Amino acid sequence: ETVKFGSTDLMCYAGSIFNYAHTPQCLPKKECTGLYAGWCYLKTDTKFPVASGTTLEVACFDGILMSGSKEITCLSGTLYSYGTEPMCPISEDNGWIKPIENNQYEIDMENAPLVLLTNTPNGTSTEKVYLEFRNDKGNSAGQLQIALASAPSYVIFNCRPKPEEFANFPT
Repeated sequence: ETVKFGSTDLMCYAGSIFNYAHTPQCLPKKECTGLYAGWCYLKTDTKFPVASGTTLEVACFDGILMSGSKEITCLSGTLYSYGTEPMCPISEDNGWIKPIENNQYEIDMENAPLVLLTNTPNGTSTEKVYLEFRNDKGNSAGQLQIALASAPSYVIFNCRPKPEEFANFPT
C-alpha cells in the first residue's frame, strides 16, 4: 500500500503500522554536532563534529551507573543508532537523593563531596540551591546560594565574624 506524503502513518513490509505525531522524514546524511540533549549525564571523549557513520563510545558521569549501549553510531545532527538506548538513570538505589522543594537535608561534607546534577538545558534554569554550613554544635558559619543557570553563579553571605566559634570548622 502506498502512503501519501504528509501522512503520519508508516507501514512496514511486514504489515505493522506505526503512527507518529509528526510526518516521518528521511534524514540527510551529514555530521553529528553533539550528543542528544535528552541523554542526561551521558558523556563522550569524542570531539565534535564527527562524520555520519562514526561510532562513538559513551559513558555516564562519574558515580552514575550506565544501562544500554556503550557504543552509538552518528546518523545526523544529534541523532544516533544503537542497540539499546544508552541511559544514565539517577536512582536512590545508587545513593542519590532526589531533592524535594523546600526540604532540608543534612550532608556530611567532610566525608563525601556534595555533587549537584541538573538536567535543565543550558540557559533555561531559574533554579537555585541554598547551602548553610554548620559546625558540630549546630552553629551557622555562613551560607552559599548557587544559581544553576547557563553561566552558574554563586553568592556567599551571612559569614560569621567570630572565628573562635569555628576553631575546628573544616575548610
